[in-house]
Amino acid sequence: MSGFRDLVQRVTQRLGVDRELRMEVASELEDHLEDSEAEFLRAGESPEQARDSAVRAFGDEAEIAEGLWEANRGRMKWRSVMTWTVRMTLMPAAVLLMIIVLGRMSLQTAMDYEAYLRNPDQTPWAMRLMYGLSDSGMSEEAHLIVFGDLDADSEIARERAIWERFPDDPMYYANYVSRALLGNGYRTADEMTLQTEVDGRTMASIMARGREVDPENGMYDYLEAVLLVREAVTIEGDESLAKEMVRSGQRVKMTPSKIIVHDPALMARAEAMIREGTEKPYATLYPMAMEEHRQSLLPEPQTFFGVYLRMTRGIQVLLPALSQQRQLARFLQGRALQHAQAGEAEQALACVPLIERIAQQQAQESRCAIELLVAYSIQETANWSRILVYELAGDDERAISAREILDEHWAFYDGIKAESGHDLSSKISQAGITMASMIPAIPGYETDFGAWRKIEYAVLDQMALGFGLLGVNVLVLCLSCFSLLRLWRAHDREGRPTLLWIGWRRIILVLGLGLVAPLAVMMLWWLSPWSSRTYGLNESLTWVWGDYLLLICAMVMCFGGVMAWCLHERGRELGMVVPQRFAKWSLLPGVVMLGLLLLYRLSMGDWTSSHEPDEAFVMWLGLLLLAGSAVVAWVGGLWWWMNAGLTEVLLGGVLARVLIPPIVCTILMWIGLSFLYPGTLGAPSMSEFVLASLAYSLPGLAIGFLWVVVWLTSPRLDLGLFAGSVLRSLGPVVAACAVVVTLIVGPWLMWREASLAGQIASQGLLFGQEVERSDLWKLKERLIEEDRGDSSTAGRRFQR
Repeated sequence: MSGFRDLVQRVTQRLGVDRELRMEVASELEDHLEDSEAEFLRAGESPEQARDSAVRAFGDEAEIAEGLWEANRGRMKWRSVMTWTVRMTLMPAAVLLMIIVLGRMSLQTAMDYEAYLRNPDQTPWAMRLMYGLSDSGMSEEAHLIVFGDLDADSEIARERAIWERFPDDPMYYANYVSRALLGNGYRTADEMTLQTEVDGRTMASIMARGREVDPENGMYDYLEAVLLVREAVTIEGDESLAKEMVRSGQRVKMTPSKIIVHDPALMARAEAMIREGTEKPYATLYPMAMEEHRQSLLPEPQTFFGVYLRMTRGIQVLLPALSQQRQLARFLQGRALQHAQAGEAEQALACVPLIERIAQQQAQESRCAIELLVAYSIQETANWSRILVYELAGDDERAISAREILDEHWAFYDGIKAESGHDLSSKISQAGITMASMIPAIPGYETDFGAWRKIEYAVLDQMALGFGLLGVNVLVLCLSCFSLLRLWRAHDREGRPTLLWIGWRRIILVLGLGLVAPLAVMMLWWLSPWSSRTYGLNESLTWVWGDYLLLICAMVMCFGGVMAWCLHERGRELGMVVPQRFAKWSLLPGVVMLGLLLLYRLSMGDWTSSHEPDEAFVMWLGLLLLAGSAVVAWVGGLWWWMNAGLTEVLLGGVLARVLIPPIVCTILMWIGLSFLYPGTLGAPSMSEFVLASLAYSLPGLAIGFLWVVVWLTSPRLDLGLFAGSVLRSLGPVVAACAVVVTLIVGPWLMWREASLAGQIASQGLLFGQEVERSDLWKLKERLIEEDRGDSSTAGRRFQR
């Protein structure tokens, strides 16, 4: 201790309200007095005389104390305001930003939920409470078209309100009919007849009104025919005519339909209605056109969830007419076979073109895959019916020709799937989780998979940032609690840890080298063509977690190293007892473990989410243990450099000095040997895994206890004040860095997600473009080629 310590303490006593400033000024005064004493010693005075001369030259204590007070009063006031501001705002700001990042996703998700699925019968109450927070800017008319009348007491009445506002619009009326076909909630569509009342009106009047609104549309004739058929006949499978046929090398059983007639007059009316429908240029209820029109009125989504909800709306489009058309095809097949069995071959063959016409009309209006595949199935029914009619008529030659037509029908679609399947794996690997589930069902499907893949990464990055902030806030809270405990345990004011202000330059250094640098390196890696982000999350999810763990470890190590150096320099400036040199060798275990983690991550090139669960678990366990060991080794090295045990600093205990080194060395040894000799990670059984782990851990345990012996027997410095001050200063600095990083990264991630959501929304209704964007357009052209001349404009009639 300096011989001038008491003098310095007296003259700086008035500065005690700002303890760090007092220590800084005291350190400068002691250095000044020691330099003065050295000059008197060089002049030939004895040590006692030199000390007395230095004190006299120093001046009057009262005047010096007053001068120091006047010189530092403004600085103390400024520092007091800054300290109070930091204490009052920094931690709440970190918590608030965490809530904004995590809550923003929830809030915007709620807004998108409200915007795209506004349905009081299905919307959770929490979402309904947030309706008032979303201003979509939609007009009252647009709201009505998109959602219907939300005050109506039923879904049918909700859709009816749209048609009543626009009574002459065929698409809006067709939308009402689509919902009416589902009944009143207690009837299914298969139970309806012309006399069934829905929404206070009979189905007969509903169909009649449809023909008035859209006279060129054959769908209302078909729907009325189906309702007649249900009363006139019963449709069953005819096992007596069932056959096994070969398709693509596989045997398939095909069972035709037969009809049991109950009312010949109604059946005749149904046949007449079918013929009227086949003579019209098109037959549709405009399901995809209606949904496209609705989505064009909706606000642009701002989140991935909003994009997902747009796609969900497309999935939920009602397609009740498909089952009705299939039922008509079965009826006509049964009617044709009935004629053929009665020896009326001409009347039987006359039914087949009606089935083909229904298939052609359905094909020309098909926008999504399911619509086109229903048309394909109806055409298959027509081909199969023609074969059976010829066979029942005894015309084997024409039956063989008809069978060739059916084989060609099958071969054409199978060929489309075969031609489009060669690049399926590469598409799936780059499509992302959302689109990967859709691609295999649609041959040759093409869209901007990059936007879907990138928006999933943007959401995952936001989640990682949010949960990272949660972890940082928990860490800051723990550091604050331990700091308060140290303050409470301090015996006097001089022994209390102080809050170290490292200065703006060092704060910039900590932010630059400790946080921005590793983050920038990782972002450059993610943007490179060798990154796992060129694949979708369906393939690279484990890689991504490896990148996150690597980034966290690198940020912790860089931040911890730079921060330790800055606090060491600040402590030395304040005259604290600090470690005399920066023992870099103590950080070597952490660097080694980080290197092992990097090698492990780079060796994961062949690992994907498609691996077995046990293999994935072992890989994730290896990543977590490597990352945890790297951080523990690094932090342990820093505290070793300070010559103080971690728990000794936190709680003043002795237990940690005995337990922490063996635990750390055991984990490091297990990880290192398991990585070099995969006897644990590749163990075929749990018992061998345990035995190998014990064998690899025992050397580390022995090294750890040897570490304890060396530690306890080595000379130690009294670093209690410095270590406690470091602990007290870490919390605010960590919180400040979290705030800065969040303010930079958070808005960019949110903007990126919104931008990608806009790109995806601009692609239009995905399910309404499945045929156009895939090789199914070839099948569509084949199905309608015989009817292209008189109805080529029908599919574009109501595009808006």
